[in-house]
Amino acid sequence: MSDMSSDSSPSLMRRLFKYFAGFVVLLILALLGGVIYVNWRGESEWRAFRSEWEAKGEKFDPTDFIPASVPDDQNFATTPLLATLNDFTKPPGQGMRWNNSELRDRVTAIGAIFQNQGRRKSPAPGHWQLGISMDLVPWQRFLSTNSTDDAGSQKAAGRAILDTLKEFDDEFAEFSAASVRPHSAFRLDYSENFRMLLPHLASLKGISQTLRLRAVARLAADQKQGAFEDVKLGLRFADILKSEPLLISQLVRIASLQLAMQPLWEGAVRHEWSETQLVEFQQILAKMDFLASYGVAIRTERAFGNATIDELRTGKISFSSLGDVGDGMPGGANGVSRFIPAGWYRLNQLTLNRLFQERCLPVIDAEKHRVHTDLANRIDEAPDLKGAGMFNIFARLMFPAVGKSASKFAHAQASVDLALTACALERYRLKHGKYPSNLDPLVPEFIERIPVDVITGELPKYRLEADGRFVLYSVGWNQLDEDGQPGATKSGNAVDAMNGDWCWQLPAAP
Repeated sequence: MSDMSSDSSPSLMRRLFKYFAGFVVLLILALLGGVIYVNWRGESEWRAFRSEWEAKGEKFDPTDFIPASVPDDQNFATTPLLATLNDFTKPPGQGMRWNNSELRDRVTAIGAIFQNQGRRKSPAPGHWQLGISMDLVPWQRFLSTNSTDDAGSQKAAGRAILDTLKEFDDEFAEFSAASVRPHSAFRLDYSENFRMLLPHLASLKGISQTLRLRAVARLAADQKQGAFEDVKLGLRFADILKSEPLLISQLVRIASLQLAMQPLWEGAVRHEWSETQLVEFQQILAKMDFLASYGVAIRTERAFGNATIDELRTGKISFSSLGDVGDGMPGGANGVSRFIPAGWYRLNQLTLNRLFQERCLPVIDAEKHRVHTDLANRIDEAPDLKGAGMFNIFARLMFPAVGKSASKFAHAQASVDLALTACALERYRLKHGKYPSNLDPLVPEFIERIPVDVITGELPKYRLEADGRFVLYSVGWNQLDEDGQPGATKSGNAVDAMNGDWCWQLPAAP
């Protein structure tokens, strides 16, 4: 019996080894087959999707969205003070080095006046959509080296503020001279995609903040022509990023627009602007199309996402180069990425692009001047953004907060449209001594056509009050007509653009 047992044991081991080896071979073949299938499926489905939409005019590569270069003498952004904002080197493994730190310091100093000074906090800037003017007295105190100084009146505070801002007269003179150039394009390294450095954005917003303050101060100091020139320059800075196709750049552009609108509104409600000045404001505003810029920005986000996925797929960059985003990628360590099938990248790319094409782009129809808030509000409900899966990882990690972004573009366009109509109303008042009972008499003498509400597609709401004032408004993002009541944050000093109406209204009668 013992001899039979000893003979059968090696035979059993051999059979087990054969079974195990066969299982391993089958497993390897199954894995290879799965990889081949995923690669074939990913490549074929991605090519089919891209070909379908390219035939309809869509573009998917970052190179399709890089602004065309323009001669320096036609480029607002190449005036020396602005050109220095992106004039830097970044040696490998080292920090950013400015090539002309003296010029850059001069530019950044313009916006630095708004920084809190120890326990002294910058005052509220006013908000035109809430009917709140900018109170210059606390601003005069904030900017004064002697905290006990008190100008007392708005006029005296305005003059004191202008004295403080004289140190930037040369800088603003350079900006004004260059602002007549027809184009503006900052020199950026678009090959860096999402890793691109954008140090110019913060400085541009700072310049717009100071222009707002200077324009309001000039109005208070009875320097109407100077205020007019500052508002025009502020509107020019609101469009300096127009050709920059990045979403973050467009959001800064939107912020700059709202800053420039404050002095424009204050001058209008105080009846400070002349007929000629109002006409010029209308000419500038009529050229601003934020709805079209939304489509460009969203398509550029998509193109940068495609380029980033391609760089990961080909090994040009590693997951760690994505920062926090890379931490959520499968496998964690960069060494694992080389074993991920190329088709997995393509299928993730397909999911991301479908979301952009089917969920984001339809939110705003620039040709029809419409914004579909219901579509925007449902974007986050897309199944590909909610559940975890193998082929929606990039979508969940890289997809922007489009709903909130779309509301900012809509709000900006509504602000422009309301200002256009309000300028026409003020021109009517200058000629007839009062505002009209409805908007019909404005066309075509004071405005070629009244822009429709981007939310409803109908004319904006207009009401003439018993005391001769008027309220002009869009129903806003929530699509509810709230009788011209704007949404405000808890502080009451800023608009809550997601609630309430979007308004242009005269301040309450004293």
